[in-house]
Amino acid sequence: MFISKLTRFAAAALLIAGVGFASCSKDDGGNDSGSSYDRVVRGAKGYYVYNGSSDNGTGSYTLYISTAEISASGWTGPGDIYQFAVYSDMPSNANAPLPARGSYRYDSGNSHADNTFAAEGSMMWSISASGSQTGSSNYSDGSLTLRGTDASPIIEGEVTLSNGTTVQLVATSLAYAGSTIEIGDLQRDVQMGISYTNGGVERTEEGSYNVYGNNTTSYILHCYDEESDQVRLQLNLIGPGTADDAVPVLETGDYTLGTEPAEFSCLAGSADLENATGSFYDASGLTGEVGWLTTGSIKVSGGEGNVYTIEINAETNQGRAVTGTYTGGVILNGGNVAPTTTLTDDAQSNFEGVTTGILNFYGAALEARPDLGYTVIDLAPQGGNQAGFVMAILLPDSNTRELAEGTYAVTNDYTANMLYPGMITSNNEFEPSAYYVTDANNQGTTIQAPVQAGKVTIARGEGDTWEINIDVYDDANNHITGYWVGPLKIQEQ
Repeated sequence: MFISKLTRFAAAALLIAGVGFASCSKDDGGNDSGSSYDRVVRGAKGYYVYNGSSDNGTGSYTLYISTAEISASGWTGPGDIYQFAVYSDMPSNANAPLPARGSYRYDSGNSHADNTFAAEGSMMWSISASGSQTGSSNYSDGSLTLRGTDASPIIEGEVTLSNGTTVQLVATSLAYAGSTIEIGDLQRDVQMGISYTNGGVERTEEGSYNVYGNNTTSYILHCYDEESDQVRLQLNLIGPGTADDAVPVLETGDYTLGTEPAEFSCLAGSADLENATGSFYDASGLTGEVGWLTTGSIKVSGGEGNVYTIEINAETNQGRAVTGTYTGGVILNGGNVAPTTTLTDDAQSNFEGVTTGILNFYGAALEARPDLGYTVIDLAPQGGNQAGFVMAILLPDSNTRELAEGTYAVTNDYTANMLYPGMITSNNEFEPSAYYVTDANNQGTTIQAPVQAGKVTIARGEGDTWEINIDVYDDANNHITGYWVGPLKIQEQ
């Protein structure tokens, strides 16, 4: 993570680099047969930038509908870019400042009134494959319509160029590209809601975890804002040392903010915009605010199954409070990795559609630990639109063909009696462990949620029945809980 002093345009370009967008049909810059427009633009992508408050109190946005591509280095062609200086209500949510849905009319008087786009700052231009501008035009008239939901806004419109050419802008997705507000110190208190947390562990070029030379381990945690699902807070926690041949485990305790990387410290933020380090609150892409944490503490508790509670009670170098509490998985996957789950909220099920679970003993199937018994239990429903759960556990002996009672928790390393975390593969298939919901025909799934933290408890019930308690989290920190009782049938390999 870094913050840069950039030009207004470059800042917006950086923020949208690497983000995928849905597009319409193939680009067509000419006239459609039967169309009343001189030109119909298809295959475009929509982006918008929030600029803060206008001179008369409306929210100022720059909106682009473009057939050119954009990256961290700017626009690349060939293509056309239709730019609009849009004015709307001030956003109620600074973390997701979307213009209000509705119609926007061309404003030749540049009044900056609600539901207008000003003549000044609105234009069309074309660029070549090399990125050189090949032509431009102002507008003499036009309109835009913004519809859809907060999560999936859609933009469409029409403009008349200064030479009289009429252009239809076919509906396309609209993605937030960031903010062009000048970066400055955080000037307000922040009570942060955290949706999920991931991160990584620092290592030297030689591979040692002892990056500070004092037998400590440096953890970088990224905390995602629950409203925008973007990283807003970075915490640099310094834990006890980790041997180079071991796997780091975040220790519980109170981490005190300070400038020295001592054990159980939280490194203060470095106010260097070119290379932001340490711990800081970062809204630079939304409101221009950055808060460098300098005093206070971070309390870390829990830890079983990589499920922690993190209590943040800190102040910035300007004396502004940054607080918040998070409970859920802390996934050390390198950080800034987008969740693969298709689950959108917490889930609870007793798996009523599962009459008999499937039990598979695969033995020495795990290359990293052939001495452990890779075992899979699938609570597979017998009908469509029903919840299921598949879990992989590691038994202490690869030759074991009998299920052992106990609690199986996710760990960062391959250990006996652990719950093996799940994943979604590049072929969009899930591997144990995962929660899922079958489709209507029970031929596939409509929901796939890989388990990344938590635990399952397995106990022997009466007769041939087993009791399974599930308390886990997927990679977006959706909490998945459930209880199932029934027989498990061994499936021959």
